[in-house]
Amino acid sequence: MNDVMPLLPEEKGSEETEKLRFRILGLEKEAVRWKREEKALRDMEGRYLALAENPLLMVLVIADGRVRYMNRRGESFFGFSLRERPAFLLEDFAAPGSGEALEKLLKAREEGSFWKDRETIVLLDGKGSQAALDFAVTPTEYQGNPALLAVAYELPLQAVSGSEEGISPTLDGFLRPREDLCFCALDREGRVLSFTEGFRGTARSLWGKEPLQGSPLAGVFPEGDGALPLRVALEKSLAGKEAVMGSEGKELYCRLRFLPVFGQGGVAEGILLHLEDRTEHRRLEGKARSHEDLARRMAALTGEKVVCATLKEGRILFCSPAFADALGLPEGRTKGKTLSDLEIFAGNDGWKALAESASREETFETEAKLKTASGEIFFGRVSGETFTGDGEEFLLFVLRNGPVKKSEPERKRKTGPDRLLGISTREGFDETLATEVERALRYRGNLSLVLLEPDGFGALRESLGAEGADRILKELCTLVKSRIRSTDFFGRWSDEGFAILTPMSGRVAAQMADKIRDMISHYDFVFQRRLTASLGIAEFRKDMDGDSLGRTAEKALGEAKRGGGNKAILAPVGP
Repeated sequence: MNDVMPLLPEEKGSEETEKLRFRILGLEKEAVRWKREEKALRDMEGRYLALAENPLLMVLVIADGRVRYMNRRGESFFGFSLRERPAFLLEDFAAPGSGEALEKLLKAREEGSFWKDRETIVLLDGKGSQAALDFAVTPTEYQGNPALLAVAYELPLQAVSGSEEGISPTLDGFLRPREDLCFCALDREGRVLSFTEGFRGTARSLWGKEPLQGSPLAGVFPEGDGALPLRVALEKSLAGKEAVMGSEGKELYCRLRFLPVFGQGGVAEGILLHLEDRTEHRRLEGKARSHEDLARRMAALTGEKVVCATLKEGRILFCSPAFADALGLPEGRTKGKTLSDLEIFAGNDGWKALAESASREETFETEAKLKTASGEIFFGRVSGETFTGDGEEFLLFVLRNGPVKKSEPERKRKTGPDRLLGISTREGFDETLATEVERALRYRGNLSLVLLEPDGFGALRESLGAEGADRILKELCTLVKSRIRSTDFFGRWSDEGFAILTPMSGRVAAQMADKIRDMISHYDFVFQRRLTASLGIAEFRKDMDGDSLGRTAEKALGEAKRGGGNKAILAPVGP
């Protein structure tokens, strides 16, 4: 006898059976559709990344005539980044006589104009020199608003005066004589279409042969050298993705970047190959590795928690086993990672503060808020010094007074519910705050902190005694919890202060805080007592950590109390 219950009822043709079957078929079709859309989105993302990283093409997103995004080629042309001049007007860089062409380009938003609108516009670069750019644009969206995606490459200004054209559209004729550029254009079969003089010279030095137009690129490579990596790189590029490989000659080492070139149908019709000389970089890397190996051996012999990292990025060169053990990091996980990647510092700007402290003087000593791999937060004493090698600054530091191993009962006592009020203790709330700050940074979500403190509670405690004051605090907690949402966190902040952590924007959190303030002021507490409260609200920003968010909310709370109490004040955005 079969004891397994069937998935569907056994009665054939029943109405419930048919419904379930249709539902299962619908879900299967939906899953297949989602898989297709996911693959299409991944392909589209790869193509946009390849386009944005192209060293010859300038990529701009323009909305309302202002540039909202530009790639590195754009930053190099204009001489600044959008961090320095956000959303600048493109017309500010139009050369005399180019205003009409630029205006025509910016109005190219008609339906069905996919990459069909093109204009040649003369702009002023960051040095004030005129440069002609061939623009192709297509309508897109930016933050829900209509915008333009513009792709441009630079053309040479015609040297012959009086020319009717004024600008030569031949990109090949412009690039071919350039000795400072190492580019080669390939067709889908891997045959050489065109190349610059810089590519010809580098290929001769690297492989001992020069590329021939119309011949396969594989013919330039020495026999048996890089045949398989080259074939894989070509196939990957034709699939629409960037590919990178290395090639070594007698005295030269180069990195080859294969960038797909897409046609109107979105299919890669060719490949742009960039040859980059990395000989000196490789030599310096080998020298650094030899120094690193020696330092790593020395660090392994000591029981100190030692770390060596680059000062600019915080990228770890090596760390001692004692350091990895203290923070619970698996062996080999630290190599090549940054201190920020490993989330060693509990605060968002912990590494930044340490690097600034180290850069002010050669030797330094400071306290840092650190976090183990299991999420335990502790304060450690960090001391070390900076040094320079091969033109780069490094930071060598020692971590002392590592985390104290707490027993499980002790940890629960500190982070568990408050015995009197049944809400989170300050230690437990700090852990939640650190977690939610990390989540807000990673997913760019809203987060606000509300601090609440009863007005004149010290005098009330003196008149009612400790037991009576505690009963009022219990009622206050019950009242606040009835107003907040299930997604909000409520806990102790101080002996008489409370905190609410909510995934709301500052403005919405301030509205909620004001409703709580009004509710408290009109509530009859035990012993027929009336009570008011002051509230301070702070909205989380990406340059904050949990500590700075708390300090900002405390400033707003102090302002509310100095204003006479019974107020809810939102901290202003900015320093």
